Amino acid sequence: MGLRTEYSFTLPKGYVDQAGTLHRQGTMRLATARDEIEPLRDPRISGAEDPYLTIIVLARVITELGSLGAISPAVVEGLFAADLAFLQDVYGIINFGDPADLRTLQQAVLEADAGDDADTDEYDLDGTVVDVDETVELDAVEAAPAPAGTPMPAHAGASGNVFTGGAEPALATASLRHRIEEVRSQLR
Repeated sequence: MGLRTEYSFTLPKGYVDQAGTLHRQGTMRLATARDEIEPLRDPRISGAEDPYLTIIVLARVITELGSLGAISPAVVEGLFAADLAFLQDVYGIINFGDPADLRTLQQAVLEADAGDDADTDEYDLDGTVVDVDETVELDAVEAAPAPAGTPMPAHAGASGNVFTGGAEPALATASLRHRIEEVRSQLR
């Protein structure tokens, strides 16, 4: 049996692109040393504790997301907070934990999703019912900018690793965060 280097996932909320298409299924590969070191040379990064480092590293290791052709930092910036937190967990599990735990995390997300909507293949966005990777109305997905001075969460742990500690995004939904925390406590 060879080394598995790519892992599939389903995002809790999904990324909505400029055309209004919802993307939830994706693939993440194992990170290389270069994936964690090269972004430190990016002029947007002030150091190992810079929260934007998370965005750049995830953009490097997410190989697929729905029907998108390429995953850029702009795509990762456009994720909902719950999806960003989930992807950080996926990154940590596949690179530093037991990849078998990914199945438990993914199941928790899908169960939380099923609790929100009895039919897990359809999602209600401001009254618009859509299927995964189908088009939604752009005006149903409006994001208000964060107030000036809103602190960004730091995602670097004491070890300096970008994904093993630090604050989680505060905007993730309570039910999903609760379920993810339950799964994390079971994995410890």
